[in-house]
Amino acid sequence: MQKKTCILRAFVVYFVHENNVIGLREQNTKKEKMIFMLLSTAHLQIIADALGVTTDQIENITLQKKGMSNHSFELTCKGQRYIFRIPGEGTDKFIKREQEQQVYQVIADKGFCDNPVYINAENGCKLA
Repeated sequence: MQKKTCILRAFVVYFVHENNVIGLREQNTKKEKMIFMLLSTAHLQIIADALGVTTDQIENITLQKKGMSNHSFELTCKGQRYIFRIPGEGTDKFIKREQEQQVYQVIADKGFCDNPVYINAENGCKLA
C-alpha cells in the first residue's frame, strides 16, 4: 500500500478596519473560504462588546482545525489569547445550548475549564 502525504499550506486572515471586512490571504479550499465567511462583522462586534473594546483591537484571527462540529477561531486582544466558537451547521440537533450555558454557570471558577467571557444559547457562540 502506498503511503500518501498531504501538505497543507498555512493561511492568514487579515482584518481591514476601514471597511470592516474580513479577508483571506492564501486560502486552501472553498470550504475554508466559506468558514471564514461565517466570521462576519456581527461576530466581530459580539467579541468586541464582550471584551469592552472596538473591533480594530481584535487581532491575529486564525481558524482552528481542532473542532469536529463547530468552527473555532483563535484571536488576540490586548495581548490576551481567546477562542471564539461559531456553532456548526446542524449542531442544534444534538447539542442543547441552553443546557450548555447552565453548565458553564455552575462550574464557573472551579478550574475545570476556561470561564467563557461570552456564551449565548440563542446564537450558540462562545468566547473563552
